[in-house]
Amino acid sequence: GDRSFFHAHGLTAEPGKLVRGLGHTFEIMNTSIKRWAIGYPIQAPIDAVMNLIGTHRITAGDVERVIITIDDQGARTVNQRTMASINIQHLTAVMLLDGDITFASAHDERRVRDSRVKSLKARIALQGSAALGRARTTQAIVEIVTRDGRRLRHHTKAVRGTAANPMPREEVAAKARDLLLPVIGPRRSARLIDTVWHIERVRDARALRPLLAVQ
Repeated sequence: GDRSFFHAHGLTAEPGKLVRGLGHTFEIMNTSIKRWAIGYPIQAPIDAVMNLIGTHRITAGDVERVIITIDDQGARTVNQRTMASINIQHLTAVMLLDGDITFASAHDERRVRDSRVKSLKARIALQGSAALGRARTTQAIVEIVTRDGRRLRHHTKAVRGTAANPMPREEVAAKARDLLLPVIGPRRSARLIDTVWHIERVRDARALRPLLAVQ
């Protein structure tokens, strides 16, 4: 692939960076949290669609066609895949129809056969960009042409959930609830989230076990 073992450890590698600032710089603080439970190359375009929906109050019924531009490698990875959660055209259609994407909707294979999803998906085009591949952050440009002739465009330069555009606690908790509720229920989900937010008060890590146990 474009970013393989040899890319990381080739002639231009700088292994000294692995220990630079050790004990002073904590890279975990720069870790990204995926806003949606979908393939990572699709985060930026879905972020752009979310912004267009929020700014222009558009719905799926307003959409004539959609043009998505992402980096070349990302485009090859998520273009018309058979798995719903890594198919960019499918997930863009679901986002436009539902106004958001949940874990359940992203992984619902029945939606792949849904006539409304299929109709909208057929009007969504994807193109790769070498320029976006050279960008320092994962980016996407989404243009929506509406039935009344408007051309709405959004360029996501810093995806929600990255260090450059972090999710606030409310959004992190909302994603956690979406994943936890079907498995451990509302009460334990609320307790687990609150415990994690105040992890410095937990004197014994074993206290987390009953909150995480699946019964």
